[in-house]
Amino acid sequence: MKKLGWFSILTISLIYILIPAQTASAQSTTAANQAPVAKQIKITDVHQSLNLKFHLPAHTDYSLKDLNNQTLAEKKSASGAVSLKRLQSSSTKLVLKTSRNRHTSKQIINVPESYPIAHPAIYRKPVIIGSKVTYVGAKSLRLFTIQTKYLPDIPKNQTGIALTIHNAHYAVPLSFSEKHFSASNDQHQVTVKMLSTPPVIKPNETKTIRLLIDVPQGKSINGTLALDQVNLTAPINFYL
Repeated sequence: MKKLGWFSILTISLIYILIPAQTASAQSTTAANQAPVAKQIKITDVHQSLNLKFHLPAHTDYSLKDLNNQTLAEKKSASGAVSLKRLQSSSTKLVLKTSRNRHTSKQIINVPESYPIAHPAIYRKPVIIGSKVTYVGAKSLRLFTIQTKYLPDIPKNQTGIALTIHNAHYAVPLSFSEKHFSASNDQHQVTVKMLSTPPVIKPNETKTIRLLIDVPQGKSINGTLALDQVNLTAPINFYL
C-alpha cells in the first residue's frame, strides 16, 4: 500500500509539472504562428518631424512607409522595443508592416494633426478628358489610376465628367469628396458639384465619381479641373 501511495503522489506531481510545461510550449507555438502586431504605439510631432515608438516580439522585421510608398524605416527589431526619430512623412497616415516566421501584419498609424505635411513644388501638366492618369508613388509604384470621360445628356450650360478610379496599390481606401475638386474657366473659379455620395474605393476596387461643372459644353477658355488632397504630392489637373 505504501508503494502504491508513493506511486500516486509521484504521478500527481508529474502531472502538475508537465501540464504547465505543455501549456507554455503550446502558447509559444501559437505565438510563433501568429502575425506579429505592434503594441504601445506612440507617435508625436517634434519640431516639424515625427517620433515613433512601439513594441514588437523580438526578432521581428518591420518596415514603415507613408501613403506615397516612401520608406521611412526598415529593420529587424532585436529586443522588441523600437524608437524612431526625425521621420518625415508626405501623408497623414503611416503604414507599419511587420513580419516574423513568414507571418505578416499591417497597421495604419495616424499622423498628429499638428504635423505639417510638406510636398515638393511639383506641377503636373493637365491631361485631356478621355485620357487615363496614373498616380505613382516612390519606386515608381502604381498607386491608383483615373480614367476620364465626358458624361452624356448634360444640360448645354454645364459640363459633366466621369472619373473612374482604380485603387491599385494604395495602402488605405481612397475617398475624394466635393471639396477636393476645383475648376476654373478663363481664370475664374466655377462651381463643381458631385452627382452622388463620394465612394470609398478599397484596394483592388474600381468606382466612378461623376462631376457637374458650371462651364458650357465646348465653351471653356483655358478651363481646367483640379483634384487636390493633402495626401497627394501634387494636384492632378485636367483640361475641360
